[in-house]
Amino acid sequence: MADGSAGTSVAKYVGYKISRVRWKPQPSGAIRPSDVFVAGSWDDKVNRVAVWRYDPSAPPSPPSSPSAPYPSEEGFVEPARVCEVGVEGDVMDLRFVDEERMAVGLSSGSVALLHFRAPQKTITRSRQWDRIHYITTRLQPRPVTAVATSGLTIATGGEDGRINILHPENSAPLRTIENADNAVVTGLVSTMKTELLATSSSGQLKLWDLRAPSVETPSRIMVM
Repeated sequence: MADGSAGTSVAKYVGYKISRVRWKPQPSGAIRPSDVFVAGSWDDKVNRVAVWRYDPSAPPSPPSSPSAPYPSEEGFVEPARVCEVGVEGDVMDLRFVDEERMAVGLSSGSVALLHFRAPQKTITRSRQWDRIHYITTRLQPRPVTAVATSGLTIATGGEDGRINILHPENSAPLRTIENADNAVVTGLVSTMKTELLATSSSGQLKLWDLRAPSVETPSRIMVM
């Protein structure tokens, strides 16, 4: 992690494996870059999504708690853990929906919507779509391998080759592309509010127009 000085980085030992790190977006018009980021874990008995704060301009303070910011042996301020919440399965992908909420794709086939409240320094689960990626039945869930957001719209792809379109206000997927690919969906990007780009382990790049009455067939297919 760069601390703003040329050629300088700061490391923090957390004691578990990190799979995804995302900076929290700043409000529109903010001058300073974000000093808050989230990190998801994998391959642990209980995985977690933790919120961290790193402000290299803040003066170091004596550690009043294990997560308090303090100078490292090299004299740099280390990131401080603000809060964390446990999740079911490995964190496979993580994207912010807005300044406070984030969609987390899990190896359990579920997607969790987490809400970080900065004033209260808490992170809670506001909604969860359980086992929406699966083979044959929900008793055979498959990992969520990709998450993309565009406004409040959330798209998820999985090892099952399925793509789900979600919204924070709906408990069930708005749309499901059952056979988006016959291989693993490895990446998703919202190119526009109504267009979704998907990559797969088969080496194909597919563009989906979500305005279409039927999304069984992509509008474009490219081979990489």
